[in-house]
Amino acid sequence: MKKYLGVFLAAFVLVAAGCDKKAKEVAEIEEMAVAVDSIIKINPVLNVGQKVEAEKLINEYLEFANNYPEDSLSAEYLMKTAILYHLMPDYGKELAILEKVIAQYPNSAYAPQALAIGARVSEDNLKNYEQAKTYLKQIQDKYSDSPYAVNIDLQIEHVGDSEGLLEAIMERTGVTLDEAFSKADSIDAVK
Repeated sequence: MKKYLGVFLAAFVLVAAGCDKKAKEVAEIEEMAVAVDSIIKINPVLNVGQKVEAEKLINEYLEFANNYPEDSLSAEYLMKTAILYHLMPDYGKELAILEKVIAQYPNSAYAPQALAIGARVSEDNLKNYEQAKTYLKQIQDKYSDSPYAVNIDLQIEHVGDSEGLLEAIMERTGVTLDEAFSKADSIDAVK
């Protein structure tokens, strides 16, 4: 009986130490994130020194996600990594991280969001309309109930044509520009 108690205590100590280490890592990451977030709020375009700080945070996010892939924070940290890559801007790395979220966390709320962001980056920043359509079709096929799937057929049809998309959505909903920007909604009406 004493032998089993000793093994149990040793296992408990190892688990407790591992949890303490993870909690410490999360606290350090969150502290770094606060500093980087404050930089981003002031300067949406990062200078070289700020990019270095963002890269340090990215490395921490990625290390955590690699060490604890089953932790719910891992998907969140990967999404935050993608956002930082977008601000740098490094769209290739951003898309690679988004692809990782889609592959590793397909059942999370982050997967359809990652697809939607991937579509926007592909369309708006990279002008890769075929890639944008691929992301949008994945939303349509796998996440048709998500908020990102609203008017997904029109989004796919009008990739690269934001005005055409707006017109198609207005036609579908029966809303005109005059109605969308009525006097009741104007700034003057609020005064």
